Amino acid sequence: VKAKNQTLQSKKPLYFKVKTLIYSLFNCIYFFGIFLGSSLFLKLLTCLFSTSRKRLFLIHYLFSLIGSLLILFTFLFDSLVCFFLSRLFYGIHGGLSCILVPIYLNEISPRRIRGQTGSMHYIFISIGLLLSQFFSIPNLFDSLEWQLIIHALPVLPTIIGFVLTLFLLSDTPFDFLINSNDETSAKTGKNEYF
Repeated sequence: VKAKNQTLQSKKPLYFKVKTLIYSLFNCIYFFGIFLGSSLFLKLLTCLFSTSRKRLFLIHYLFSLIGSLLILFTFLFDSLVCFFLSRLFYGIHGGLSCILVPIYLNEISPRRIRGQTGSMHYIFISIGLLLSQFFSIPNLFDSLEWQLIIHALPVLPTIIGFVLTLFLLSDTPFDFLINSNDETSAKTGKNEYF
């Protein structure tokens, strides 16, 4: 059986080996972006801007928007570099959201449901992973038009999230108290300066 597997592996065309290598690199770059976003970029953004959670959310949406635009440039200019960079920016966005969203939810939720709201974020991440596995079925969505739609689809939630964050999301009471020493805003949850 071992000899048969080795002969089958040696008979695979070079295109298949290169395609598998490129696909592996796409996934590795995405997870490298998650590492950067969750560990380095959050600390860097917090040190550079010493800003509120709301502004960090707005900055983290910019990474997703840049990734979506790079996906469109990939198909317009037929460039693998743009695709690699888009995966990196999507990864940074994912890493930042894995840190920012649970912190924000824990700071605004009442104590009795704090654990439930924090775990709901990860349940929705699992649902998103399930949907991504469905859309990656090879023969179901294999045409170039479908691939463009699937890869550029995150631009819609990014724009909606950016606009909703800009107009509806408030800073947390912790931000009001620590960053601006504003006890009245911390108690009421309303901010006058942004």
